[in-house]
Formats: sequence, structure tokens, C-alpha cells
Amino acid sequence: MRLMNFFEYADYYEYLLKISWPALSGLFLITIFLVIRNYRSFRMVSKKSTPYAKTRLTLRLFLTLAVLSIYTNMFAASYGDWFNQPVIYRGTVESIHDKKENILLTVKNGDEEITVLADETILKNIREKDLIEVAYLPGKNQVFRCTLLTRQAEGNI
Repeated sequence: MRLMNFFEYADYYEYLLKISWPALSGLFLITIFLVIRNYRSFRMVSKKSTPYAKTRLTLRLFLTLAVLSIYTNMFAASYGDWFNQPVIYRGTVESIHDKKENILLTVKNGDEEITVLADETILKNIREKDLIEVAYLPGKNQVFRCTLLTRQAEGNI
């Protein structure tokens, strides 16, 4: 059941990978580096079993866990959307605000209204009063998929 959700949201995880690959690869490299160093230390301690060497290995393991914990928390704070499912919302485009680098898209469904960040390709394809379905990151409110359901804008038929 859980694997089916992954394939259902493959475009969500692909988008997350595109925006977070530098941080994800950095976390991976730090983890690999620390694991290799701890493995080498463990091999040295197993060859010469002194109390000082065992204490040093124990301290090194605690330090490694602390460093990995800090970097993992930093990653989770910046890219916490990895741990959530995407939000899918249907509604009518109320307004499109084109700022310098960000496009704010306001979508309304009944009394509920959301504002999300979109990119230029979405701006080219939709207009106000269109019925759309947006899928966005819950933490960053960035749209990664926008589907035009019906064209309601005047003069576009």
C-alpha cells in the first residue's frame, strides 16, 4: 500500500529531488565520510585493544551521531516536504500576481482560498477564472503540477 503512494506521487518526489539534490548529496557524502572514518577506527581498535583506544572510539561514535543528527535536522528543516505528501487542490483562479521572480497564484474553492508560488510556464497556460487542479509542496507552497480542468476566461474559446 505504501509503495503505491510512492508511484502515485512520483512527480512530487522527482520535483523534490530536483530542488534538493545539492543538500541531499551533501548529507549523503558526509554520512559516507563519517562511516568510513568510524570503520577505520574500529579496525584499529580491534587490532590494539587498549582502554584509551576504546574510549576514543566511543567518543568518536558519539560525535559522529551528533554531527549526523545536526545535518539531518538541517536538511529536514529546509526540505521537510520529503516527509509529507503533496497537497492537491481544485478551484478557480482568483488572481495571478506576477512579481519579479515569483508568481503568486490565488485559487479559490467555495469559501476556502489558497495562495501558492508558481513558475512562468503555469502563467502562460492559465488565466483568471479558469478551473484548475494544483499540486504543491505543503511546506514551501510551491506548485509542481498544475492541470487546467476547464477554460472559463472570456475570449479564449
